[in-house]
Amino acid sequence: MTQAEPRPKAAARPHDPLAVALANASLFGGGYLMLGRGQLAVIVTLITAELLIIFASVAQVPWFGIVVLLWWVAVIGHGWYLAGGRPRRGRIWPNRSGRQWTIALALVLPVLLVFGLLRFDIARIEGDVAAASRANDCRRVTAAMDRVTPAHRMVAVAPAADGDETVKACTLVPNLLKAPRSGLPAYCSAPVPYAAAPSGGPNRALIVGDKTYVNKIPAEWRADDVFNATRVLCVGERQPGVLVQTCRYTGFRLLTFHRVVLPVRVYEVRTARLVTDTRVEIGDIGDIGDISCPSSIHSDDETTRYVSPPDSQIQAAFRPLISP
Repeated sequence: MTQAEPRPKAAARPHDPLAVALANASLFGGGYLMLGRGQLAVIVTLITAELLIIFASVAQVPWFGIVVLLWWVAVIGHGWYLAGGRPRRGRIWPNRSGRQWTIALALVLPVLLVFGLLRFDIARIEGDVAAASRANDCRRVTAAMDRVTPAHRMVAVAPAADGDETVKACTLVPNLLKAPRSGLPAYCSAPVPYAAAPSGGPNRALIVGDKTYVNKIPAEWRADDVFNATRVLCVGERQPGVLVQTCRYTGFRLLTFHRVVLPVRVYEVRTARLVTDTRVEIGDIGDIGDISCPSSIHSDDETTRYVSPPDSQIQAAFRPLISP
């Protein structure tokens, strides 16, 4: 009795390199799973996830976006290569497999759909930010930027970047309103550009600083807030300028009257560029009239005092900085 010969093992089904490459384009190692390489699929998926998380959170820069793109292309090419997608004995295009293409499309189409929806939503957000910025509407800009999620940052470098700058500028308004009378407000310490600001024009300056002199500037010369201003004038604490008069008292005590010197820094709102850093001196002797020395002074009295310039001198000193 003769023993039946064992049946030869069925030849492994050939893989379609393009289908495997397409499945790998899903970024989840689908092509490796089609090749039966589950461990490799897990490793590649973990690396891809880590790259996307880094890109979305701490590396929103073009060069890292290129790194992610190159990794995606490498995964696609590697899947194609492992599936035999290379010239061999004159055959460049192996047999096509409808089943494998169906699997590949089922893996990659949802990823492409999500990518497209996220890009479409980014375009809508950027449109809303641009419209709100043109209207100088801080609340609408902030609301639009709040819609940007880590998922959006996985498919774009710094989506709605202009909105980020606008939100920073928006936060300066409360700081300007709450700024103390002495010292420069927050904006003057760390100005940030506001791209939606007007590009030029007179009488569009936001003036912050010592109210004793700032309040003498006509309201029609000034902007209401930083969002419709072209310039911000940061006025520092007054300092003694040229000596105008000296009053002498017994015990070699002196009381001196000086012109007013105000340090002023001027910033362009659109670019946050420092336009000028100067000192304005106010109090022309011919216009301030006679200065009367007090009949006596106390030991705790200030020995340095300032002249009281008229409003016209204050306005003349600031006019070149407001409307150059």
